[in-house]
Amino acid sequence: MSLKHALYQVLVPRFVKDRLFRMHLREIRDGDLRRRTALDVHVPKVSLSPSYVRNLRIVIDRIALLAEMPREAVVAIVGMKDAEMIRRLMHISRPREVRLVGLWSGDITRDALSHMFGDEIENGSLVIHEEDTRGAAVRFPDGYFDWVYLNERFSYGETSALLEMWRTKVNNKGFIAGSHYGTGSWVTNERYGVVEAVNHFCKAHQWEMALLTHEQDRLLDYAIRGMNHSL
Repeated sequence: MSLKHALYQVLVPRFVKDRLFRMHLREIRDGDLRRRTALDVHVPKVSLSPSYVRNLRIVIDRIALLAEMPREAVVAIVGMKDAEMIRRLMHISRPREVRLVGLWSGDITRDALSHMFGDEIENGSLVIHEEDTRGAAVRFPDGYFDWVYLNERFSYGETSALLEMWRTKVNNKGFIAGSHYGTGSWVTNERYGVVEAVNHFCKAHQWEMALLTHEQDRLLDYAIRGMNHSL
């Protein structure tokens, strides 16, 4: 303990310490509020009219959403963030072909995927593209996928860019699904922009909300599609 700290502990009355602590805490909270407000201001607010949700169905969680997606399909998973999500998708929807696109992240490594999906990688039903998730979209012809799952970059700008890049890569009855359809995280103090990006995309391209999950943490999964196509 430094001399300065020792003198502070001995000489400063308890009520003064408490007041200084409350002042410091208030400064931290005010600064945090200003930062969150600044982030929120830069996310456009986009609401959907009833026509965009008239066919929307609520399912209980991501597992239920995956069960509703087309089976034996050609699928792109955009973003290597969640090995468990990839395992569940492979197990539940039984895709004919999966293209896993992104840069290694978190618990995702080539060795881990080889251990989990060695047979699928060997027979070509799971193909790994280790590259930027936006740049990779150009390698696929338009209409190649039955559905695409976005699981990376949850800001408004990044989500909007991914939606635009991958929009034409699904066929005319295809879906784009994704995660983190929520305002943000209380735990990590992050502001997401997925809700606004998805809503804006739907209005700009006449897509509709098809499925939405109902998790308690409100970091929901979603699935959208072009209007006039039903599950």
